[in-house]
Amino acid sequence: MPATVLDSYALVAFLREEPGSELVRKILEKAAERDAPVHMTEVNYAEAQYIIRRREGDEAWAAIAAELSVMPIEFHPADRRLADLAAGYKSKYKLSLADACYRRSGI
Repeated sequence: MPATVLDSYALVAFLREEPGSELVRKILEKAAERDAPVHMTEVNYAEAQYIIRRREGDEAWAAIAAELSVMPIEFHPADRRLADLAAGYKSKYKLSLADACYRRSGI
């Protein structure tokens, strides 16, 4: 089965109970049941963090960060190889750098 990858907006929607949150909730529940985490790059994590911190402040993010540690999400670090792949992908297609990272991460 192919891996499931979350982007920052899916995570923010879930955390803030915005449109789409129910779908993300179902995906996370299935991941927990199967003991097969969904995937997210650290770049997407950073993007979700700054969105929440801008909207709600540092304290809100601190509470969310604690919640993330028990969620079935595997975070993948960004390294030079990933940065090079993402930059190449972004140079050809119109998408955010964070999305280019997870598209090229090999997840």
